[in-house]
Amino acid sequence: MNTPGRLLLVSLLIISVLALGFLAGRFFSQGSVTGEVIATNEYMWTTAICQNTRCLDVLITCVNGEVTSIEPVSDFKEFNESWQDPRANLSRYCA
Repeated sequence: MNTPGRLLLVSLLIISVLALGFLAGRFFSQGSVTGEVIATNEYMWTTAICQNTRCLDVLITCVNGEVTSIEPVSDFKEFNESWQDPRANLSRYCA
């Protein structure tokens, strides 16, 4: 077989393999190439957790209304004896 004929044959073979791969992928992926979307309500926020006159700044991570992690982001801060926390008492960290 001459060189132009061989080049045409190889080109058609490559195009055929790519087309079959694409079609097989569409057939077996059930309509989604990247998978299903998983909806989560994930967010992070910072606050201070205090006990008496000692406070620690923390980063709170919430997923679907549940605490998944609490990580300190500072050292303890000590206030004077007359200090009172002006914030309302937190009963829940995640909404």
